[in-house]
Order: sequence, then C-alpha cells, then structure tokens
Amino acid sequence: MPVKLADVFVSVTVDDRNLDKGLNQVNRKVSRVGSGINRALKGAIGAGMSAAAAAVAAGLVGIGAAAVGLSKSLSLATNEFENMSKFAAVFRDNSQRVIADLDEFAAATGRSRFELRNMAAVIQDTFVPLGFARNEASDLSVSLTKLAVDVASFNNEAAPDVMNAFTSAIVGNHEAVRRFGIVITESTLNAELMRMGIEKGTKAATEQQKALARLNIIQRSTTDAQNDAIRTADSAANATRRL
Repeated sequence: MPVKLADVFVSVTVDDRNLDKGLNQVNRKVSRVGSGINRALKGAIGAGMSAAAAAVAAGLVGIGAAAVGLSKSLSLATNEFENMSKFAAVFRDNSQRVIADLDEFAAATGRSRFELRNMAAVIQDTFVPLGFARNEASDLSVSLTKLAVDVASFNNEAAPDVMNAFTSAIVGNHEAVRRFGIVITESTLNAELMRMGIEKGTKAATEQQKALARLNIIQRSTTDAQNDAIRTADSAANATRRL
C-alpha cells in the first residue's frame, strides 16, 4: 500500500513554484532592507548619530533580522519536507513503525527526532538497493541509527558523521570506521562470512552478504559504546546537543 507523505509528516499542500516565488521575494526584500540599513547608518554617522537617526537605524536592523529569520525558516521547512519525502519513499509501509521507534529513542537521549529520521533514511536507501527486503532493511536501519548515536556519544562526535562512516564501511570503504576502533579487513570479512555459513567467504558471497558481514563486525566492535547515549544523556557534552 503506498504511503502518503501527509500521513508520515504533516498535512501540507505545496506548490513548488509558489514556494520558490515566495523565497525569491523574501530574498529581494532582505537585500533592499540591507541597502536601506547601510544608507541610514551612513547618514546617521555623518550627522553625528542623533538619537532619532539611531532609533531609525535600530528599527531597520530589527526589520532586516526578522526578514532574514523568515527566509531561513522557510528554507529549513522546505529542506525538512524534502527529507521526509525521502523517508516515506524508502520506508513505505514501515514508516509509522520506524518513526515511533526513533522518536522514543530521541526522547530518551535528548536528540533531534528529525536528525534521527534523516540518518535512518540514508542507511535504508543503502540497504534496499543491496537486496535487503524492505522490512528487514527497516529493522537494520533503526538498529544502526541507534548505534551511530551511541558511538557518536562515546567518541564525542556528531551522529550524522558516524552514520556516514558506517554507510561507507558497509559498502566497502573500511577505513571510514577505523577511527572508532572498528577494524574490517579482507581477512576479518572473510572470517565473518565463513562464520555466517558461506564456506568460500568473499569469493562466493554476494554484495548483500558482504554488507551484512560488515554490519556484524561493526556491531561486535562497538559493544563498549552501545547504550552510551542513554547512559550519559545528562553529561555536559550530550546536554549541549539538546540546545
């Protein structure tokens, strides 16, 4: 059954052309306000910055800041809508279940639920093309997203950066995760594949099987970090991530 983005994110009707037009209008207004501020300040300085001129300049600065804030808010909203559109596309019928699981984890760790959803969508969009069934991929994506947050907390790194490193490693760029104490080599990958029952190891394994073997190595290599985000949710470093 197709998933409606409105069911996943929010009931919104968007006309891209009107949105682009609105953003362009805001940007033009910001530019005009900026020019007005410069002229007002130059005039005020030339007149010795009278109290009246200072008040006018302050008002213009306030208007300019408000316009810039509106422009940024619109941009953020547009980006978030695009991210959730991708989320709905890659998780499909699993979207609501994944959202509920990630939102619960976000609340427990003080992390942004939108950041976690974006991270999960990135790795889900890697697992599915590798041949994993969408339901299985969804479970793996949630698990790896939580692990990325734990490893980030343990190493005082940004969670999206850790997820990017995990994603790279799962498709074969093993050096990406070495800084987290995760060592994946041809030898360890071959051994893990044989442990999984693939007797000829890397010579016989599919890309999906290799990816799963790498994931197994990542999980076993990060046991000390697992659950760190919840354990240390009130630490100074993790508290700042809530700001």
